[in-house]
Amino acid sequence: MLAVPSGLGLAVRLAAWGGPAARGLILVGRNTLPIYVLHPLVMRVFFLAFHRPEALPRTAWVLLATGTAVAVSLLLGRVLGRIPGLFGLPPIPAGLAGMLRPARDPA
Repeated sequence: MLAVPSGLGLAVRLAAWGGPAARGLILVGRNTLPIYVLHPLVMRVFFLAFHRPEALPRTAWVLLATGTAVAVSLLLGRVLGRIPGLFGLPPIPAGLAGMLRPARDPA
């Protein structure tokens, strides 16, 4: 119950302080959709392609896989983001654009 509010508060505090860590977190925060969509696929490929070395602890292996998945997802998101409508809504047809505008309040 405290993880989400604490994480949000920490994110706001880091953004206010600035610095390299904040810039990295801001980059991730502004590109969350490609990470959410692509990371399961990237992690699946990572775990199928690579096996954990015996000398590496499991926790370090999971953190390495997670960091790799986020980085590769960001790169793939940049490349795949050029496909219209893949990570966003397609443009509204010109004939419907006028009908979808909110009516102005006469007051």
